[in-house]
Amino acid sequence: MASWKHSASSGAADNSPLFALGPDASIEARLGQRCPDKPMTWQGRFRTAIAMAQLLLASALVRFVPMRVWRGYLGSLADPLSIPQQEPDDAVLRTASRHTLHVIRAASHFPFTVKCLPQAMVLQWQLRSSRIASNLVIAMLKSGRTAAQDPYHAWVELGGIMILGNCERSDYAVLMTLSNQPA
Repeated sequence: MASWKHSASSGAADNSPLFALGPDASIEARLGQRCPDKPMTWQGRFRTAIAMAQLLLASALVRFVPMRVWRGYLGSLADPLSIPQQEPDDAVLRTASRHTLHVIRAASHFPFTVKCLPQAMVLQWQLRSSRIASNLVIAMLKSGRTAAQDPYHAWVELGGIMILGNCERSDYAVLMTLSNQPA
């Protein structure tokens, strides 16, 4: 059974606005710390609790159920070159970043490391429920590269922007792309 690399939030050092770090920064880095002037509401805590439950489900699926059984719930197989790479508008990106924040928060509350594939699965489910098109990418480290933990990694992209599981794309060979195109 392959294990999946943890994609922890890097976090920004300051409390800068969401998109102030530039186009190359990951959503995780853009999110940084929660704004001190906006305390978490009960709705935010509830969304994080839902993400925690979904992470438990996703972790159990990855560990105990063959991928062929649950792969269809993440979207359809897609050719990465045929997927349109349109820049999403700001409202969609902000909604997706809120979902990302809740998944990252939920993963940080567990007493064990939540790997990147279950995190990507939960984010893909949440984006689909919000009718936001996204791609879950599963990749393997290219030969000649070294990994701290293991050679597999998963991330979620939104219009070509990596919103969860930030990594250097050129270091990985894509094994599978699951495209979530809501109706």
